[in-house]
Amino acid sequence: MPVDAAIARFWETWPELEPALLKAIAARDAAAYGDLPARISTLVEAIDPALRWELGPGETAAHCLTVSADADPELRLIAERWLARAPAPGADFEHAAARRPRPSFGIRIEGHDIQPEAMLVRTSVDEDHERLDVEVWHPAFPEMPENLRGNVTFLMLDGVLGEDGVERWVGAIDVLTSKPWGAKPLTSLAEEVDALKERATGDRWAVLRGEVDGKPVFASVNRAVKRIDHLFCTHRVEVVFTLRDVNEEGLPGKEELGELADLEDELHEALEALEEGVVFVGTFTRDGTRRLVFYARESSAAMPAFEAFAARVAWSTEVVVERDVRWEWLRRFG
Repeated sequence: MPVDAAIARFWETWPELEPALLKAIAARDAAAYGDLPARISTLVEAIDPALRWELGPGETAAHCLTVSADADPELRLIAERWLARAPAPGADFEHAAARRPRPSFGIRIEGHDIQPEAMLVRTSVDEDHERLDVEVWHPAFPEMPENLRGNVTFLMLDGVLGEDGVERWVGAIDVLTSKPWGAKPLTSLAEEVDALKERATGDRWAVLRGEVDGKPVFASVNRAVKRIDHLFCTHRVEVVFTLRDVNEEGLPGKEELGELADLEDELHEALEALEEGVVFVGTFTRDGTRRLVFYARESSAAMPAFEAFAARVAWSTEVVVERDVRWEWLRRFG
């Protein structure tokens, strides 16, 4: 079944599911749910088999039905399409496309009872990416297979920070089987993230030098920009200047660099005036070309603005557009 048809089918069925779910929740008995979980699973899997759903407390409503992509960027777009068709929140139910923070959240999985107060974390700050690298330990980890330890860790991190909070503020995750020295309760992680938020800029540029085919390459990238803050910027746009006066290594001279900087400023000003979904992530210079790299919404007014800019500047300029939901271009620079 096509995705849009499956989403439509879900919401056509929701008026039957909602009162049955409310009755089951009020009964406080797992048996009261009957075939409801299987029915919901069938509807969600018809949208995409990799999507997951769960019930939890709401923010404004009593309950929330969440359909989660488990941090998969492609699936998240599908979950957002599901959410866009949802009814307005009422007193009983609201809906979400990512797990929200639930600090008192605990799970029971494969015979293990995992509570947040028993899980410990040790953190270090990655200032370049404005994220926290975390080491995570639980007394039950030594008894668990590796994949289960990983699943538990991500579920518990989601419980404290929410799915989007984990992607936005957590960097490297190391799952430990030995209790780390100086670790704190998992619940303290929210406070550390709040402190990081206070000083985060989203604007940490790194200048990188490398070599390809024996010639130097230079990149300047914003390592602190968060893809999760630009969910619908799914297309990479590269504005490619062919350099006029390059040295034997394929790099521009000082004068040409100054002229290009003026052109870049002109483009940035034009894009800012549009107030559209577009984010600048870096530059890449090699072998006689200089690229300005952006991510933008496919339907953004910035798309024709890029082409108009390339057409009017007195420079050999090309605009290259590729779908890159996972922001692989930026990820390659660490």
